[in-house]
Amino acid sequence: MLAEAVVKRTAPGHGAVIKVYVMSNKNRKNFYDLLDIMPDATAEEVDAAFKRAKATYGESSVALYSLYSDDEKDIILEEINEAYATLSHESKREAYDAALSVAAQEDSNYVPPRATTTADTFKKDVEVHQLIPQVSLKMPPVTMDEQNPLIGEQYRVLYTKLEHLSLKNSYKCFAITSSVKGEGKTVTSLNIGYVMANDFRKKVLIVECDLRRPTLISYLNIQNTGTGTVDVLNGEADPMNSLIQVEETGLYIMPARKHQENSTKLLGSQRLSNMIKILKSQFDYILLDSPPIMPLADMGIISRVVDGLILVVRAGKTPKDIVTKATASINNSNIIGTVLNGADMPMKNYYY
Repeated sequence: MLAEAVVKRTAPGHGAVIKVYVMSNKNRKNFYDLLDIMPDATAEEVDAAFKRAKATYGESSVALYSLYSDDEKDIILEEINEAYATLSHESKREAYDAALSVAAQEDSNYVPPRATTTADTFKKDVEVHQLIPQVSLKMPPVTMDEQNPLIGEQYRVLYTKLEHLSLKNSYKCFAITSSVKGEGKTVTSLNIGYVMANDFRKKVLIVECDLRRPTLISYLNIQNTGTGTVDVLNGEADPMNSLIQVEETGLYIMPARKHQENSTKLLGSQRLSNMIKILKSQFDYILLDSPPIMPLADMGIISRVVDGLILVVRAGKTPKDIVTKATASINNSNIIGTVLNGADMPMKNYYY
């Protein structure tokens, strides 16, 4: 619910009554937070943020159906519209900023406008470490596929389900695996991570844990130099100094960098659990791009240090008995969902 504070302020030549809406819980937001912009955002940035927010919470987005009721979405959209009406109007924005300043002085519990981006905040947290390299993806993310928009929408639906589990059970770390190799788990990891970071403004880290067959670096426009998961688990590198960032997003990646034949021993060390604990304090979500369940023992180890498993199954390729046998070989109660990859649906081809 919203609490409404009305602040009267008289400016030279005119009077203004400003409605300042704040959330009644500890996560209350002002207009800048609602649109996810900084207080010094330009008019163009305000317009872009408004369009993005409307698309995220609009009726055409089915991705939020499991998180918000229609009434809750209507309230959010009303807030977004009022935020835009104020911040896109010069004099209204000036008066609103003044009202925020007054509120900050009168309310000791006031939460000021966010002045840094997600990436800036992360960099500030790890400022003692080296600058994180910026990279681009070789393959366009699914959300940019205008020919098949339902592909991206299904990944958004997947995110909302994970978000629902996170809110209910405080889950933050998920392993993405498959029964056997070649079912698309790495592509799925990249796509769901990108959707989380780009569409929903989360800080997300993908950690490559398929140490015998590392392929994540091949999807990135970067040379395979530097440290990665293998170095961290060997105690030869710091986790924060082994990250790269997908440019203009909150998506970070820790590639394996090296092949590790004896992966079971390395993943079974206490360092994996310790690394995840460290990284959980820095990220909203951690996705482990994990090895296939069969014929390795690695997933039995990984399943014990994550909050849940996401199983990727390639439609029309993986026999049912293989999937059944694979899930039975690990703690299948930890499997929170399945992604059917490459399924042919009526009229459209999309992932879910």
